[in-house]
Amino acid sequence: MTIDKLKKDKIILLLRKAINNYYPNNKFALRWSDDKTSLGDFAGREYTVEVFNIRLNPNSHRKFRSNLRSVINTIEKKLGEHLTFIYHTPEVTKKYYSHLF
Repeated sequence: MTIDKLKKDKIILLLRKAINNYYPNNKFALRWSDDKTSLGDFAGREYTVEVFNIRLNPNSHRKFRSNLRSVINTIEKKLGEHLTFIYHTPEVTKKYYSHLF
């Protein structure tokens, strides 16, 4: 199943709104994974969201996903697929992805 652009845009908006509830002063940027951010193809790429400018420590990505669990569950049920998240620290975002933002 392919997700059309309008549906993808709505999903990103839902995620941003949920993020702002938990992280009001965040500088996170979200985008769907594509050939601008990842090389080659991989299973689940169609359902992969990249999170930029997120400070990572051993548990931060788990906490991030846990905080957003209810909205993620709603999105996944509607899609019939699981979302995958790829996290990029502020340093990596600046070094490799500054051209995107």
